[in-house]
Amino acid sequence: MADAGRKSGGADDIFTATVSVGTYQSVKTYAIASGKVFRYDIIFLARQLDGSHRAMFKRTGVFYKSGASVSIQDKTWHTDQTIKSSPSLDVKFLLGVADITLQVKNAVASPTIWLGKVIIDTI
Repeated sequence: MADAGRKSGGADDIFTATVSVGTYQSVKTYAIASGKVFRYDIIFLARQLDGSHRAMFKRTGVFYKSGASVSIQDKTWHTDQTIKSSPSLDVKFLLGVADITLQVKNAVASPTIWLGKVIIDTI
């Protein structure tokens, strides 16, 4: 019988960031070790401080690092769910040589608090 516990590695992380501009901003970076497969489950929750814009995004991505290159196992994130009050609100990721950076985009250039919950599994 297979053991369903997380024995191979991984981490959980919760972070917040307040962003005050309407362009993509980096909010968190995670290292990716060579020779490993990583699955990221990420939930972003956003609220403009005056309450006029809100959003929730759930994304899943599977990444592999071999030597000096990181690749995603699919063409993009899997978009599990998106709920937003403005089409301008968005999230994305940037792949570096040894890391992945999460970015967020406000609806407008007004202070917005972002909450991120990240579950990382690796083998």
